[in-house]
Amino acid sequence: MNNVQASAWPSEGQARPEWLGQTGSHRWPYGHLLLDGRRRILDLNQAAKRILDPGDALQVVDGCLVARREADQRSLSLAWSDADGGAGTPVRWRTIRRPVGAPLCIRFHPISRDRPFDAQDGAPRVVADVVDLQPRDQDVEHILSFIDELTPAQTRIVAGLLRGHDVTEVAQQLSISVNTVKSHLRQVFLKTGVSRLSELILMLVLPFIVLPEA
Repeated sequence: MNNVQASAWPSEGQARPEWLGQTGSHRWPYGHLLLDGRRRILDLNQAAKRILDPGDALQVVDGCLVARREADQRSLSLAWSDADGGAGTPVRWRTIRRPVGAPLCIRFHPISRDRPFDAQDGAPRVVADVVDLQPRDQDVEHILSFIDELTPAQTRIVAGLLRGHDVTEVAQQLSISVNTVKSHLRQVFLKTGVSRLSELILMLVLPFIVLPEA
C-alpha cells in the first residue's frame, strides 16, 4: 500500500466528518478515501484498505490512486472529471474491472463544490467512495428475487455471474455451451437495458447497498 495507512473511521460510536454523510448498515465492503487535488491518498478507512490490498483492479502508486488496466484508468479519469465539474455536475458511479469476480465501483465527489481543485497545495479536496460489488453467496438469490422478467435459465446464468464465475465456468456448471450462455446474456442485457456485464452487476447489486447521499 506504499505506506498509506488505514484510519479507524468510520467506526461505531465515533464522530464522523460532516463530508462523509450518513452510511447505514450494508453487507458489502464500502470504502472511503480522502484525496488531494493530485489524487494522492491522504486517509482511508479499513474497508477501503481491504478493497485496495489485492491490487487487482485499483492500486496505490507513489501514494496516488490508479487503476491497473489502461481502460479502467480512463474510466477513473472520467469519474475524476465528473467531480471536478463544479456545482450541478452529477456524481456518477463507474465500474473498475477485476481479473476474477464482480467489478469494483467508484465515484468521486468534492468536499466543497464551490472550491475548484488545486493540485498544488496538497489539501483535502475529494472523497472517493469505493464498493466491492461481489455479493456473498447467500445474497445472490435475494437480489435475483426482485427481477421477475428473466426466464429460469437466464436467472441461473446471472446467479453464476454474480457469484464471480466467468462465462466459461457458468457454461460448465450448467452443462451448456459458452455460446448458449452468451445468447442468454444478450437477452438479459436487452431486458435490463444494459450493454455490459459490469453494468448489469452494478444495476443489480448497488440498490441493496445503503450509500451516503452524493
